[in-house]
Amino acid sequence: MGSAYFDIESILADQQRVPCFFAYPVPGYGFLDGNNEADLPANTRVELPYWMAETLAIHNYVELDLPKFYSARVREDLQAAPTAVNIHHLCPYFYEFGIRIVNL
Repeated sequence: MGSAYFDIESILADQQRVPCFFAYPVPGYGFLDGNNEADLPANTRVELPYWMAETLAIHNYVELDLPKFYSARVREDLQAAPTAVNIHHLCPYFYEFGIRIVNL
């Protein structure tokens, strides 16, 4: 167990949803896409909790996309006027989650 295993901030950061694209069709997981199909086709974009997306990305089942709160526009806004951007509103675990994404 890591030192952050029981850390509530770490647990909540792992719950952040991440946009992903599945590399392969996934039988029986059509519900992730929000439609009535039984299977999830390849290249389908879904948002998964980070704890799930991380494992799938390590095994090359999904390709992660950066969440909107790490977009170029947000970075430009932070560089232009850092005090004008409410980071907590964008993502309550902005830094903790950012460290996880960068290390993946």
